[in-house]
Parts: sequence; C-alpha cells; structure tokens
Amino acid sequence: MVSIMRKILILLFIASSFNLWSQNKVELLNKGIEMYEQENYKEAEDYFKQAVEKDNQYYKANLNAGHSLFRQAINLLKSGDTLGVKKLEEAEIFYKNSSSLTENDNQKAESFYNEGNSQLLSEDLEKAIESYKKSLRLQPENYNTKHNLALAQSLKKKQEKKEDEKRRGKRRGEKRKKRTGETRTTGTRIK
Repeated sequence: MVSIMRKILILLFIASSFNLWSQNKVELLNKGIEMYEQENYKEAEDYFKQAVEKDNQYYKANLNAGHSLFRQAINLLKSGDTLGVKKLEEAEIFYKNSSSLTENDNQKAESFYNEGNSQLLSEDLEKAIESYKKSLRLQPENYNTKHNLALAQSLKKKQEKKEDEKRRGKRRGEKRKKRTGETRTTGTRIK
C-alpha cells in the first residue's frame, strides 16, 4: 500500500512539474507579447527566446522571436547600423523554424510570408520570391503576399538588368581597347 501511494505521489509530482514547466513558457510568451506591444523589441526578443529555450518546438515563441528581431532590424537599418543585417538573418532562422513546427496552413503561410520579408529586406531576392510563392500556395488570396512577391520580382528584374548593362559595358570597353590599342600618350602634342 505504501509503495502504491509513493508511486502515485511521484506521478503527481512529475505531472505538476510538467504543468509548471508548460505554463512557464506561456508566461514567457505573454510577457514577450507585452514588451512587443510596448515596442520594446529587444526585451520581447529575450522573453521569446527564453520560451523557445523551454520548448524549442513552440511555434508561437519561434514566430514571435522572428517578429521582434525583424522590428529591431528595421530600426537599426533605418539608423544605418549594420547590426540590422544580423538581426534579419536571425529573424529568418526563427521564421524557418516556425514554418516547420506547424501543420496549420495559415500558420505556415504566415511564417513563409515573414521569412520572405526578412529575405527581401536582406536583398536576397531569389529566396524572398520562393518564400512568397510558398506562402501563396497555402493562402492564394493574401493581398500582402501578392504585393510583396510582385515587389521582389520587380526588384530582381531591375537587378538583372543592371548586371546585364554592366556586363555589356565591360565588353564594349574591352572592344574599344582592342581597336585603339592599349597604349595612349597623354599630355604630349606633336607639332
């Protein structure tokens, strides 16, 4: 009888410990959301990361960590601080994690959309285009995703055109050198 009671008490203790552990990650998430709403993105990031440490499979904590990093990146880049690029890279990682942690199409689409935003701001246009396309496969009517996909494609086209013009200009310069010879005299006049 005593051993049965002991086993029951141990099981109750384990169950209550697990419950406290689970609540802790939710409390951390809620505290992070509170900080985020106050636009204290660094502190929000810390709370969301702590929630991820408690449970690295926690979709909401991964997604919100990405959001807080993305907001910090925007503020840093606006002020010319290159730390913003690192924050974008980190945000992208959290968004990728969140997309892999859910089976819900709407949540996956949101994660892909946000991943695309990080990539777009990092000027990784090919990846951004692919992320937006993944999002649209899950939510084909999302106006914001359609808009950002069109923007990324337009920027990609401009980038390719600029690179093409640069290559053509380089080739023209090489042809001109061949026609005129490589040696030129400057400052000397023959009379």
